[in-house]
Amino acid sequence: MTLKNLGDHDNARHAYEQAIKLDSSDAAVALNYGLLLNSVGEQEKASFQLRRFQELAEAGSGLDQEVCSISLGRDSCL
Repeated sequence: MTLKNLGDHDNARHAYEQAIKLDSSDAAVALNYGLLLNSVGEQEKASFQLRRFQELAEAGSGLDQEVCSISLGRDSCL
């Protein structure tokens, strides 16, 4: 997220892609990568990552429950 916040979108994209290669079940990575892609106008890719986030969060991929509930608009992700 720091690279994104600094406006370094190319390196942020690379970091998220590497993170996904290391752990494709990390819902937080999918969420943040989707937000980055959306912010740079890549809506189709962003939608894919955000759908991945929702699937991973609903499957209880170890995402912090407070983040999950806020993101999905529910009391819990379990």
